[in-house]
Amino acid sequence: MRKASLAVCGSLVVSVALVVACSSETPPALTSKDAGGIPAEVDARRPFPSFRDDVAPILLQSCALAACHGSKDSPKGIFLRERAQMYLELQKTSPTAVGEKFIVAGDPVTSYLMVKLEGRQNTLDAKCAASELMNCGTIMPQADIEAFTPDKLDTFRKWITEGAKDN
Repeated sequence: MRKASLAVCGSLVVSVALVVACSSETPPALTSKDAGGIPAEVDARRPFPSFRDDVAPILLQSCALAACHGSKDSPKGIFLRERAQMYLELQKTSPTAVGEKFIVAGDPVTSYLMVKLEGRQNTLDAKCAASELMNCGTIMPQADIEAFTPDKLDTFRKWITEGAKDN
């Protein structure tokens, strides 16, 4: 008799747990791939940022300025003024950090774009010494432009982590 009541009780606990778990109003967050040691929470309704809808607008607003990456003649090596060309530009290797790709799909830690956005460019000084600029420059965006919020940085990090697709 005791075994039967324990089995019923155990089934009841499992049933209640399932009802509670399934009745949540908000969809559960999915944990993305590890982004530089920090697990990134991703909304289950939209598993990863889109280049067209999330990444490109940030680049156009903050990076495609004439003083930054808005001129094809800029020695900074990446032209971000035209949305149609922007994704292709991000696939290049940096002319300032020799051998470093702007985007390494799946790996935000080694993507030169993230290195610059996070202010870690000094870790690559030896690679930048051989470039025309002779150093890796400063954090992006530059000091006279509003710094990226943690949400904007996460957008880039998640997009790269999820494969940096042209979507």
